[in-house]
Amino acid sequence: MMKKELTRRSFLMGSALAAAGMAAGALTGCTSTGVKGEGSTVPIKWVPSEPESWDYEAEMVVCGCGIGGGCAMIEAHDLGLKVMGIEKSNSMREFAACTWSGGSLCGAGTEHQAASGIPDDNPEDMKKDIQAAGDELGDPELIDAWCKLSGETIDWLMKRCGCQVLDGIRPSEVHITHSRNHNSKPEGSGYGWMVGIENTVKDLGIPVLMETAVTKVHRAANGRVIGVEAKDLNTGKTINVKATKGVLLAMGGYGSNMDVWKYYSPVMKDIMKVAKKVSTSYPYQISGDGYHMLDDLDAYQYPGQSLYGCANVVLDDLGNGDAGILPHRWSKYGAIWLNQEGNRWGNESTFRDYYVTRSWRYITKMVYYMLFDDDLLKSKNGQLYAQPIIDTCTKSGYTKSVYSANTIEEVAEYFDIPGDQAAKTVAEWNEIVTTGGKDPVSDRTEMGAPILKPPFHILEITVSVGTSKAGTMITPKAEVLDNDRKVIPGLYACGEMASQQCHGSARQHISGGCNSTAANFGRYAARAVAGVTDEAATASAKAAMEAGPTRTPEVVDFWDRAASGVAIRELAASGKYLY
Repeated sequence: MMKKELTRRSFLMGSALAAAGMAAGALTGCTSTGVKGEGSTVPIKWVPSEPESWDYEAEMVVCGCGIGGGCAMIEAHDLGLKVMGIEKSNSMREFAACTWSGGSLCGAGTEHQAASGIPDDNPEDMKKDIQAAGDELGDPELIDAWCKLSGETIDWLMKRCGCQVLDGIRPSEVHITHSRNHNSKPEGSGYGWMVGIENTVKDLGIPVLMETAVTKVHRAANGRVIGVEAKDLNTGKTINVKATKGVLLAMGGYGSNMDVWKYYSPVMKDIMKVAKKVSTSYPYQISGDGYHMLDDLDAYQYPGQSLYGCANVVLDDLGNGDAGILPHRWSKYGAIWLNQEGNRWGNESTFRDYYVTRSWRYITKMVYYMLFDDDLLKSKNGQLYAQPIIDTCTKSGYTKSVYSANTIEEVAEYFDIPGDQAAKTVAEWNEIVTTGGKDPVSDRTEMGAPILKPPFHILEITVSVGTSKAGTMITPKAEVLDNDRKVIPGLYACGEMASQQCHGSARQHISGGCNSTAANFGRYAARAVAGVTDEAATASAKAAMEAGPTRTPEVVDFWDRAASGVAIRELAASGKYLY
């Protein structure tokens, strides 16, 4: 299957490149751009490619139609470009990384902030917070561009695309100067963003080749990117799409491809040796496809950041998981985390301990157990986060990740946790909650309720890889740079394929940052391809917002995460996306 070939190419930069480099000495001199020159013996860095014929043609071709690609297509259309999308999955809204995220988008100076009592946020303050979160290792120019457009983009998504958001602004440990996280409906996902984007793309008549995987970027002998090669996953047909002005790579991160994770993020080799289980929180079709293409084009690539957390519940024997449990969001109402020995560890109510400090790395097998009672399960948060996972495991017959019992001892011993120690830990917890005492384990202050009502429930939480904040180097216009820091003409990137410059060290996860950078630099790419000034682009966006969404905003109160997860696992089992 070609997936193995693609993975190998990502490691070796392609057999064609290797062969071309070996043969360089036999040529009449080749320049570093792949064009024959006088007296040069420098091995070529990329191989020119141009098909005999083209199946489609557009001014801008967008590869990957998640939040970054979707925003780019709409912006390009509004600026008068003939734009076309290529999407590997069969749904923009169901399988985008944005949909499966926590749903946050950060932005400064939005109308929603003002309506929520935060009238004075601004790009300068946001830039300070972003730079601090990345240990000042991010690129100030890119962060500045991101922050300046971030507020308009959220207003634009709400008014131009009809995206529905939750009331209020969610605070974050990273956004210190002002709260600026905007969360789409329903709670716990980015589905609401993608519903508005997909509706707008369809209503505008923007063509998208669905279930089509980009396999190669064509770069002419003069150095310009001129289009892409793709494969129809239903027919197996090879398709060539010409881009007369630009190609945008917005195909997501390393995703479900553990070989890509190990290659670009070496720390994962060690994690995978020690951890009981490592799986992805991504939809299956996001599998690091674009990174071998960047290598083959001689694009600069940053080493992958060690971006992983411990927030995944395995759902079936294939190892598919769901990181939508978001344990910090509802543990504060009365759940605790046990290690294999039956003791609590860390602060269950903060994102910090399972994703930033990653103190779980030092507990047995890097696995922990989320324990809660039936009152919490039947609460709004329990039904939102835990019940779908329990139902999915029940339907699939997979019993290794979830268990319920009428005593603490029984539910703990099912996972080989000493029952007496687990019961002692719960008793100590209940004493703290009922007496209002100080937590002796962590700095947790949001205790919630005691754990009293049987049956008691445990979810086994294992390591998950999430966003890969690395990718290529870009300019503030989203233009891709090569290894000599020169622009590759006609090539653009956004989202996880161009993430490091905004996230810096990635020591702290910038809440709402991944979706926000993708959306904003997708729009910047469209503006660059269109060749318009900032003033003209702003005027176009303002007119589009004044005109309103293409349809009455869709009410999004529910997303069937479990059903979408089943669909993803069925596609994984079918092998359809192995190409």
